[in-house]
Amino acid sequence: MKTNHRIVLQRILTAFLLSFVIAIHVAFAVPPNAAGAPASKMNVSDRIEVEKSLAKELQESVDRKKKLPGQRKINISTILSVKERRLVIDLGRDGVPSKAGAAEEEQCGSLITEAMSIINGIISVNEYSCTYGGRDIYYYHPEPALTQDQIGDPVAAQDDSPVTVMVSGGHGYFFNPVSQEWETRRPLMNGIQEDFITPYFARDVSADIVNKAKLNIAKPRSNGTTVHVASGYPWWKMSARTWLESQLPNNPEIWNSLANDTDPNGQEDDDIRARPLFARYVNATYSLHIHTNGADNTAIRGTIGFYQTGRALDAGYTARILCAMKETIQAKPAYADWSVDLAPRGANKGENRLTPVDRRSTIIEVGFHSNAEDALALQSSEFRGAAVAGMAKGVRLYNEGKSCSTFKIDSIPTVTGQVNTPFNYVINYSGNPTYPVKVYSEPVICANSWSCSRFNRSVISPELSPITQTISCTSNQAGQSGTFRYKRWLVDADGVKTAPVEHTYTCNAAS
Repeated sequence: MKTNHRIVLQRILTAFLLSFVIAIHVAFAVPPNAAGAPASKMNVSDRIEVEKSLAKELQESVDRKKKLPGQRKINISTILSVKERRLVIDLGRDGVPSKAGAAEEEQCGSLITEAMSIINGIISVNEYSCTYGGRDIYYYHPEPALTQDQIGDPVAAQDDSPVTVMVSGGHGYFFNPVSQEWETRRPLMNGIQEDFITPYFARDVSADIVNKAKLNIAKPRSNGTTVHVASGYPWWKMSARTWLESQLPNNPEIWNSLANDTDPNGQEDDDIRARPLFARYVNATYSLHIHTNGADNTAIRGTIGFYQTGRALDAGYTARILCAMKETIQAKPAYADWSVDLAPRGANKGENRLTPVDRRSTIIEVGFHSNAEDALALQSSEFRGAAVAGMAKGVRLYNEGKSCSTFKIDSIPTVTGQVNTPFNYVINYSGNPTYPVKVYSEPVICANSWSCSRFNRSVISPELSPITQTISCTSNQAGQSGTFRYKRWLVDADGVKTAPVEHTYTCNAAS
């Protein structure tokens, strides 16, 4: 009878988590970190058992797929690195593929996603890596050193220099010199294909960054609808590698950076590198790489963010974007329970790795095209608008040095004024709303013989807390006074709504 390693593993992890919760509660009287407990809190025997069971689960996953060229046999083992909070997935020495590149990254990414789905929320793992016989892939296939042309000579950032955000939608058509065909590598699943859904997100988030964050944009793919003659497909479906070749014909070091002209996957590998090399070329301060995700386990869903392993500032940049996305997506009632993994995940991916260490880069996997519900959301203009707003807001907050915190009304103090003389009240709020902000008002208690109504007002320019508003109690009756109770709430330009807060004000008759 076949052992279900996932069930065994979950039992071990659940027992460990329960014991950790009890220990934390007794010692500190506070709940554990929502991201899970650190492996350092596990005893050695439990950790070894978890590593073995997880390895068996991942082995079954990788055995269901075709090996990459050069891989003779894949023997999965896993190591929970206690100090770094890192999970190392080793494929064995015989699992070394014939080259590093897009296919190798995809295989490693698939294993990472599977591992995350098992241990996330139970064991705290910040970073993931794939090795082969204990060695990084670049030990066997050294990555070409960047030339001076690829590195460029960026102007040192000045306080008043323009900030550019490189926004990239994943993949697209590239040319296979062996088959002489224009090809993609991402499957059509649940009615969508990653290559052709990400350009919509890249287009809209670029507009949001320009309009709301007031930053410059550079894109390595086109949203043009005219036809790329050689392929017969519209330009918006073409890869960054192909678009950049047409725009920068004298800079092949950007779009043709590898000696792989006879490799059927060569242009796909060039495409990964072209994006960060283009970011260097335009001297981008920030890079935002937009993708959708896929997994064998079709139940896995939600938004995930990846930064380059070891780069703490990139982790913070990624975390700001994920937090903002959670706020804007969940503000939509239809997506109130949308899962956003708030913990940024470290991994070794070319789009992030080739970005200069003094510039920020992240990969945002907006949702899983392998999950039917996520696929529907990815095709929804309402969801796309919310996800786009969050990505743009996260970049803005990071650039402005602001935190991501809940948008809420803290208080509306009671005030008193005179009838027929406008007076002010203030709304103390927390968070970083996107302006303009609307102030909604609805009467709760209206004084006798007065008329009260619902209304809203727009605050166009950004205001630091508090927002100041005006009350006007108008009466033609001499000596008329009244006390009123209103509930008020705020809605920002991204659709994020605060909970209503009630407050009282009094209008006294003019003396």
